Amino acid sequence: MTARLPALRTGFPGPSAGVARRLARLIRAPSFELFAASSAGLWVAVGFAMAWFPRRAGIGGFGPTLWVRADSGYYLAIAHHGYAPDPGNAPAFFPAYPTLIAGLGHVLGSYVIAGLVISLGCCAIVFELLWRLAASRLGAAGGTRTALYLALFPMSLFLHAVYSESLFLALALGAFALAERDGWWQASLLAGCATLTRSVGLAVIAGLAVLAWPSLKRLGWLLLSIAMFAAFPIALSYQVHDPWAFDHAQTQWQRHFTWWGPLGGIWFGIRALWRKSASFTEHFYLAVNIEALVFLALFVALLPLVWRRVGKAYAVFAAAALAIPLSVPASAGDFPLFSFPRFALLAFPCFIALAAFAEHRPRAHTTIVAVSSVALGIAVVQWATGYWVS
Repeated sequence: MTARLPALRTGFPGPSAGVARRLARLIRAPSFELFAASSAGLWVAVGFAMAWFPRRAGIGGFGPTLWVRADSGYYLAIAHHGYAPDPGNAPAFFPAYPTLIAGLGHVLGSYVIAGLVISLGCCAIVFELLWRLAASRLGAAGGTRTALYLALFPMSLFLHAVYSESLFLALALGAFALAERDGWWQASLLAGCATLTRSVGLAVIAGLAVLAWPSLKRLGWLLLSIAMFAAFPIALSYQVHDPWAFDHAQTQWQRHFTWWGPLGGIWFGIRALWRKSASFTEHFYLAVNIEALVFLALFVALLPLVWRRVGKAYAVFAAAALAIPLSVPASAGDFPLFSFPRFALLAFPCFIALAAFAEHRPRAHTTIVAVSSVALGIAVVQWATGYWVS
């Protein structure tokens, strides 16, 4: 009896005390502080921008719908109705995220709130896992720099919205973290879920294959990921009678595969600078295309540093994550690389490489923070007023 008195006096049984301590450490962790501060800051900034600037017609007011824009409508529609009977563009959006929205939405009574809960929960996981990965390569200060650069990245808006980016990044980072700890069946399971979240999930399998090589047992586990990806076209064949509907739907955005691969996307992006658009003002047309090329140049330039400082498996993943959208440009449209800045957000090792670049360069760090903050501010105004961000 006396041996149990200390536990009784503290008010915590042994296991509960351990959970409480771990929770307290997590809340005090730099990654969670950055997540909480960036989330609160973005909500306040977007709300203030919506109140200050005139909005486009049809844009919702304050509240959860503040974070429902453009593609969010597809995820919510799939959560409500699935892909049948008339799928339209819906199969271009993979099923994992809307399935989670549907399940949690039934519990919460709102699909919008469910989407936000999933996105914000996954976003917190992303900050923690990215911090740990970066800290293992660059130390604690490098981990904090990496998380800060992610928080200030202009497209980080999508991590907080009803979009699948935060879910994908949580699954991808979790898969790599488990693989590094030799938890290969769990890593393969998460990689399979990533392929059911976005097509870039194939890049996760590519990166894990490099980590697994030359172990045939580890490589064999990756077959689970491929089998999980096959579930999507099988389901589409039953729902819309077209197993490749997820690929065919890309034509709605004038996206087509180019046999030149990523070089084709780069070529179309550069060529677009000399074209004239009849549908948009010249300034808007140039701004969107130049923005895409600037992000492309930045992330491609970071790939060698990813290889050296993060690891070749992560370099393969990042290169594949950039190459997949580049290989399917909107070659017939005015903006061949539209949404590329948002796609680049998924190449998380590049943020670690950027933190490594600024490791002993305080001026570079100041420049990165300043430029990112200004660009994020512009994106916030665009988002709040209902204009296209990426």
